[in-house]
Amino acid sequence: AVVSTQSTGGLTGEDLLKEQVVVFVVSSTGEGDPPDNFEEFWNNLHEYPDLSHLNFTLLGLGDTNYTDYGGFPNSLNRFLTERGAKSFYEYQLADDAVGLEHVVEPWIEGLWDPLRAILSPSPSLADKLAALSVTTAAIDDVTTKLIYSLEWDGGKE
Repeated sequence: AVVSTQSTGGLTGEDLLKEQVVVFVVSSTGEGDPPDNFEEFWNNLHEYPDLSHLNFTLLGLGDTNYTDYGGFPNSLNRFLTERGAKSFYEYQLADDAVGLEHVVEPWIEGLWDPLRAILSPSPSLADKLAALSVTTAAIDDVTTKLIYSLEWDGGKE
């Protein structure tokens, strides 16, 4: 089993086809646009109409001071769902205007049980995941910082 943390810089839609479980943390920039380091991935992703193999969750970061609050995270969530990807944990949108931590911290705390459940065919991976911790410091500047990508290999180590 492989657990990795990646920025979207350099990722392609083809990379996403290799994953079975993905946790996205993405923001909007400007008026609901994708962050610069996500734009190429986003444009490339449109070439893949079938994402039914994918289980995902999404934490969006936005700011209600902008007209299109959460525009890109909302678009990504809709895009993935329309292409058959299945959400395994509730999509949340954090607002920088009131403090990201009000949504980010409870979202992260609640993530682990659904993540373990989606990985239940691989108990050894779920055990490893229980030891994984996430810090929110990297999220505070409201840019796309990471994708937690979990590839299930059928329980093989």
